Amino acid sequence: LPLKKLFPAPSSGGPIFFEETAFGDQIGFRQARTVAIPVLLSLETMEMFGLGETMSVLFTHVLADPEALFPLELFEGCRAALGALPPGHHYAPFVSPLLGGSGRPDNYQILEAQAHVVSAIATWEAVRKAPPESRVRGFRVEWQE
Repeated sequence: LPLKKLFPAPSSGGPIFFEETAFGDQIGFRQARTVAIPVLLSLETMEMFGLGETMSVLFTHVLADPEALFPLELFEGCRAALGALPPGHHYAPFVSPLLGGSGRPDNYQILEAQAHVVSAIATWEAVRKAPPESRVRGFRVEWQE
């Protein structure tokens, strides 16, 4: 996947992703000395979060909470409006939260996973490289004229 270009190789401390959410967020781990630290990469903001101190905590506590990774209301709203996800697809926003898109189900579509990953990375790279005359407020980019 194109995520490889964002991180160092696992042999150099980069993450290994092994699962993803219905919204494309990547679940994996980073090796820290002798312990694997579980992480979540938000596909829409390219932020990485720790999911506990050990993989055991991930599986016994974090994933036991139905809303640990995303709001259940958003998932249920997307499923009701768009239907079940076909294999290899994500619920993906029409307008990225990096550009001010909402976290409401009416901002979501079903998108092929690879297309979602590529477009999320491209959006993040474009926002990150916004010209100096632009302002960033939270995740919303506002262009000054």
